[in-house]
Amino acid sequence: MNSKTTDDNNNKKLIQLTEKWWFYLILILIGFFIPVYASKGYLAEERMDVIILVLSTGLKPYTFLSIIFHILITIFFISLFIFKGKFIRVFIVFITINYFLAAILQNIVITEKFGLVIPFSNMILILIVAISWLYEGISNKTKYEFEKQPIWKYWVVPLAVLAYWFPMDGNAMPDFNPVYFITSESMIAFCNITPIYLAIFSFLHPNYNTFTIRITSFVGIYFSILAVSFIFFNIFIYWWLIIMHLPLLTISLYMFILSFKNKEG
Repeated sequence: MNSKTTDDNNNKKLIQLTEKWWFYLILILIGFFIPVYASKGYLAEERMDVIILVLSTGLKPYTFLSIIFHILITIFFISLFIFKGKFIRVFIVFITINYFLAAILQNIVITEKFGLVIPFSNMILILIVAISWLYEGISNKTKYEFEKQPIWKYWVVPLAVLAYWFPMDGNAMPDFNPVYFITSESMIAFCNITPIYLAIFSFLHPNYNTFTIRITSFVGIYFSILAVSFIFFNIFIYWWLIIMHLPLLTISLYMFILSFKNKEG
């Protein structure tokens, strides 16, 4: 049995794993039951407050990185059309690095009230996504065959642009300043980069790694439902955040369903 056959068999086993209901239950349990660490401690009823503090402040020191990633993702996106996917594997390595950074930078925060805070559940789930992209970078299952698409498939584009732009001010209110196309924190935040990457790969269906796309889209669904569920109870304060999470929810759900129609692997 040659190495290609072995790789194909391993990939099929991973895809079969993502067809088991209990696999997704394990991911959900990781999200719910792995505790948030805080060096100064916190009360049980403060758990959500701790997570909100992390999500709202964790990326502030890394805006310069987001600017760099805004520029790089734009360059890669343009190159996909100019060079017909010649650098698709390099692009996947870039995506992998982006997810690893999101897992670490977004989830290790030093706060005044709680000290060092690490929501391990969030970090582990994003690391699982990053590892799935690392696997795709190694297995190289993505084939760049971008052809003319039906008009209806372009519904993901404005939502991906919204996630890329992330027009929101520091008070979680709408702010359509075009400078956010470069300066927003969106390109190092899981909830923003995921709909962007899934939107791009939606046009490559079914020529991508089903395992990677299923993992990414399911975790995207999980985080978006979790975020929207909390925000709903504070809708008059954070209503714009619900809008900002619609790209993650809708595109992740779309790609998760679409992945089960993918017979290529």
